[in-house]
Amino acid sequence: MAWVEIDCRQMAPPEPMVQVLTALESLGKGDQVLMVHRHNPVHLLPILTARGFSYRFRTCTESLVELLIWHKGSPEP
Repeated sequence: MAWVEIDCRQMAPPEPMVQVLTALESLGKGDQVLMVHRHNPVHLLPILTARGFSYRFRTCTESLVELLIWHKGSPEP
């Protein structure tokens, strides 16, 4: 199992979405992408669902969230 961390805190839209979707194109089964961002990327969530990914949020601070993404059907991390 491998994972990729994408720190989007300093990126301007739409770069965070582009970076995550690009990383997901080559994501293997059982692998994960961890997106670190300043806020909940609400526009990305329906795209993840439509493309067959599951995700989980963790709010670390008021200005820091983590979004863990993996293939639906893979074991939940």
